Amino acid sequence: GVLSDTAHFRVNIGNQPPTAHAGGPYTGTEGGLLNFNGSGSTQGDGGPLQYRWDFGDGSPWTTWNASDTASHTYLDEGTGQYTLTLQVTNDIGISSDQTMVTVSNVNPTVDAGGPYPAFASESVSVIASGGDVGVNDVLEYRFDFGVGWSSWGQTTTVSHTYATTGAKTVHVEVRDGDGVTGA
Repeated sequence: GVLSDTAHFRVNIGNQPPTAHAGGPYTGTEGGLLNFNGSGSTQGDGGPLQYRWDFGDGSPWTTWNASDTASHTYLDEGTGQYTLTLQVTNDIGISSDQTMVTVSNVNPTVDAGGPYPAFASESVSVIASGGDVGVNDVLEYRFDFGVGWSSWGQTTTVSHTYATTGAKTVHVEVRDGDGVTGA
């Protein structure tokens, strides 16, 4: 007789590498927490994915980890556009995907302080304070004591002498480095 044997086996031809999908595009504001989602990424024929993100603003890449989400705060709107990069990897390969993040400016805030007591013909000093979540924004102030606006400057304390008695209203405005004004 004839002896025979049959063997069955699977041949994987061209294992499919993982595919990164960064989601997006995303939008947010300077100083605000943005959440990113790479759950559309696929592992191909390989094992579980590891993820890492580059937020495009000069901060370091995140470390490789098993989470398909990441969060990041852009400290300033900068040019307003950042390129977000997601990389995924597993035992078969690595893949990258990019999308855009649009970060908008946030208006600065100002507080004129007060009330400031003074008598006619005496100088009254107004001390303003301002804030802006954009860490690269330089604030400038201007004041109106009822006789017209002062020029813009970084001075936060300005004095004025009123000739008459009575309640007076002082207006203070602040603008950030992007020219956006808050009052």
